[in-house]
Amino acid sequence: ANPPATANGRTTRRSAAAATTAAPAAASGGPSGGASSSACDGEAEYLRQMRPLVFEAVESLHGHHYEGKAGKMDALGSRSRRLALEAADMMGGGLPVTMSSTVWCRVHESQMHLWRAMISGPEGTPYEGGLFIFDILCPNDYPNTAPKVNLRTTGAGSVRFNPNLYNCGKVCLSLLGTWQGDAGESWHAKTSTLLQVLMSVQALILVPDPFFNEPGYERIRGTPQGDSQSRGYNEPLREATVRYAMIEQLRSPVPELRDAIFAHFRLRRAAILANVRRMASDPKNSKAHASNMAALVRQLEEALNANLPAEA
Repeated sequence: ANPPATANGRTTRRSAAAATTAAPAAASGGPSGGASSSACDGEAEYLRQMRPLVFEAVESLHGHHYEGKAGKMDALGSRSRRLALEAADMMGGGLPVTMSSTVWCRVHESQMHLWRAMISGPEGTPYEGGLFIFDILCPNDYPNTAPKVNLRTTGAGSVRFNPNLYNCGKVCLSLLGTWQGDAGESWHAKTSTLLQVLMSVQALILVPDPFFNEPGYERIRGTPQGDSQSRGYNEPLREATVRYAMIEQLRSPVPELRDAIFAHFRLRRAAILANVRRMASDPKNSKAHASNMAALVRQLEEALNANLPAEA
């Protein structure tokens, strides 16, 4: 297997597997007791309802970032078998599905080089509970060339969610060739996959302290200066996550992911609201952040009440 890709040149110790398995254990509330049983039941129900929704071939991908380029591309050619194998792997259970963080994929059924993915922000991060959508294009010579990936969830270009996620949608990752990494961290035609790209985003970019993804900032991690700057960096990200990765997703869901979006917020509603309220009341908040988060809590409650289909 390839070494983990890097985000802005930094190899993380937080593996993709850890990102999708650690949180359920932490959420259990301990090794025994009612909290543990309730958490396990909630996880099981989330998996039961979400697994059928994580992968689907669809007739169209509305407003796809690479739609214009796709129309000018050659026929699938040698890409078809490889993409079919990758799709089969995802359909067969390859996509990570947990309450902490899930990856959903949609592939265009007649233009299989066009994909759309959605990742839920992992627990314990400023992105927690939010839904981040990415458009993907597999070039003519895929897999000899890495896919192109663009983040849609940017608040119409107003938010840079991470040093590795630009407000224009650029995703900065050595695996994609958009960041200079070691040779072992770059794209390899025989072994690298779309799933590897998505899990790298999940584990290397959507992290608890994205401030330290910035080159050179790792050296102040754990210092009073680093802690203060990281906390200040996270405050607007928390607000943008609620505003654009939660409220906007509820109000204007992309059609091909609508069922998954609503299921996610329905199943995670209580936990998401509790976390947002907890962030709003954090005593370490700046005054402006506390005020903004309090307003966003109300807006999120309104969006949930107005947009979630009623329970059957």
